[in-house]
Amino acid sequence: MTINDRQLITMLKKTILAAALFAACTTASANGYLGLSAGQASFDNIQGHLSSPIYSTSQSLEISDDDSPAIKLFGGYEFNQYIAIEGSIGGYDALDGQTVSVGDMKFAAVQAKGMLPIGEQFNLFAKGGFAYFGAEFKSSLYTVSDETVTGKFGLGAEYALTPNVRVMAEWEYMKPELDLLKAGSATASIDAEINVLSLGVSYHF
Repeated sequence: MTINDRQLITMLKKTILAAALFAACTTASANGYLGLSAGQASFDNIQGHLSSPIYSTSQSLEISDDDSPAIKLFGGYEFNQYIAIEGSIGGYDALDGQTVSVGDMKFAAVQAKGMLPIGEQFNLFAKGGFAYFGAEFKSSLYTVSDETVTGKFGLGAEYALTPNVRVMAEWEYMKPELDLLKAGSATASIDAEINVLSLGVSYHF
């Protein structure tokens, strides 16, 4: 994890804390919710990196299978009609390449959620927070896994079918970087932009 990643995570934590403290003062219409969403994840701008004290390089990587089904279970707490805090767990199906496959891709995330009501039944929303992400890389010669913390963001819209049930469409983004190999002060790593488009439903208590 780079210095920029640490700065981003620190900033996101402060943002979430500030939102939670503000929302705690306005809990008149607070309610919890649970939901499930499913969609398609695309893996773009995949980059391999090699870094050592004497030499560093990066190279774009191409894989034949760069789309994967995605699923997410989420729950949250709406402090009022504008602010919520949300946690989620989910994952993506394996990506199969000619020489290397990527599997066991899972995440757990915490995000602040800002909502903009439009009428009585329709909301636009934006989310920002951080995710703990892990994956496993397999080839005929080796298997390696790694985990990291990365920023996670989202935009979407939701519609209330009933006072308790809402449907939503959402776009989410994160860019995790995982270490494949460490040998002394040399590191080989890989990162990718993960974009997810999904549809979901939630129940509000």
